[in-house]
Amino acid sequence: MFRILFATWMLFFLLLSTKAMADASALCYGCSGSEKNNLAMDYALNNISPNEAQQGVKKKFHIIDMNDGSVATYEVYKIYQYIPYLNPPTFVYSPAATPINTSSSVLAKANELKQEINALSDDLDLITIPADVIESAWEIPDCSYCANNISDYLNSSEDVSTHFSKVENVMNWLNVVQGKLNEIWVVKLSDGGKVHLKFDLIQQDTIIEVEIVKVVDANNNRTSGGI
Repeated sequence: MFRILFATWMLFFLLLSTKAMADASALCYGCSGSEKNNLAMDYALNNISPNEAQQGVKKKFHIIDMNDGSVATYEVYKIYQYIPYLNPPTFVYSPAATPINTSSSVLAKANELKQEINALSDDLDLITIPADVIESAWEIPDCSYCANNISDYLNSSEDVSTHFSKVENVMNWLNVVQGKLNEIWVVKLSDGGKVHLKFDLIQQDTIIEVEIVKVVDANNNRTSGGI
């Protein structure tokens, strides 16, 4: 009897873990309803195998609009049909996506992601990159080491790295497989200039990788970048 109960519980937990692993998410910015549907269809096309299609497997795919924090959830799967008159006769598979209600846990995590990004923005507002890291805004054009220097400095900030770690943890929980953070943050320089940055998270270590988008000096003259 004990063995039967143990086997039943093991099967229950296996099903729970499989269900969690089947969920995936994408990030977008101001995407339309048709764009969200296309993202879901693409996910079904590339992530439902023929064997899964024939077993009737359906997966949940969440699309988080980072502009307003809204979440659209789809049940994705493949429809298959046996075509006997093809040479050779074969199965044909078509992706499908059906909108469904988003779970409260996913909504909560999407909201947490926005909150952590806002907290990160607040931290960056308090930072001024010192002269021994970047001497001036005019040092940055054609600078091969400046992005790494800024990255190293931000990684050394406990508050910034903590919030990046929290952002990464939420993204891992949501299993973000498409899209990435596209926010542009502004960090002050000691000479009065400002550097506009995009960040990437390097998985496992939560290292901040910096992309310099634009740099302006204290008089708002653009020294680097195109926006």
